[in-house]
Amino acid sequence: MKEFSFYDFAGVVAPGALVLFGLSLLVPDTPNLGSLPQIQLGGLGVFAALAYVTGQLTQAVGNLIESLYWRPWGGMPSAWIRSGDLLSPKQYERLGVVLAPVVGATTPAGMDGKHWFSVTREVYAAVSQAKRADRVDVFNGIYGLTRGIASAGIILLVGVALVDWHAWQAMVGLALLTVIAIYRMHRFGVHYARELFVQFLDLRSSPSPQ
Repeated sequence: MKEFSFYDFAGVVAPGALVLFGLSLLVPDTPNLGSLPQIQLGGLGVFAALAYVTGQLTQAVGNLIESLYWRPWGGMPSAWIRSGDLLSPKQYERLGVVLAPVVGATTPAGMDGKHWFSVTREVYAAVSQAKRADRVDVFNGIYGLTRGIASAGIILLVGVALVDWHAWQAMVGLALLTVIAIYRMHRFGVHYARELFVQFLDLRSSPSPQ
């Protein structure tokens, strides 16, 4: 069985575990997941599997959050590169020179926005192949984690409202958790996009090994 990657754990398993733990507190009839040291090895495997499945469903909510949140910003941070954001003027100029042979435009702004996602994936593939994606992957993993925490906060907020809508303290706490997670999601989304293209530019500027 393939081991969990950092993104699998941070972006899927951890948010799924948070949702399972929260639901175990909301619904008394569910198994108590709050005492992990008492769970045997086989049980821990079951819990990890349940957390992974729950995390995948939780990230479906995360996809909706992502779509709605970034829309007023003009798209995700990786799309901001096209308009010159996140990079210095010199870096932006160099990016246009590097990408022109691939996409047929002299500046990123002149590139087809519909195909920019594919360009970004190609940029990541080049950085990853050069083994320079460590920081990029960490930022992406934390982005997935914070998006997952925001999703878990919304799911549990709805759960609390359905179980006991008088529990306003819990709802305020979950709403605050969600807002903080979205703030962190924004921050690491920006870090990811900037780091990805900075590494790509540095890769293209470095001399090829003889």
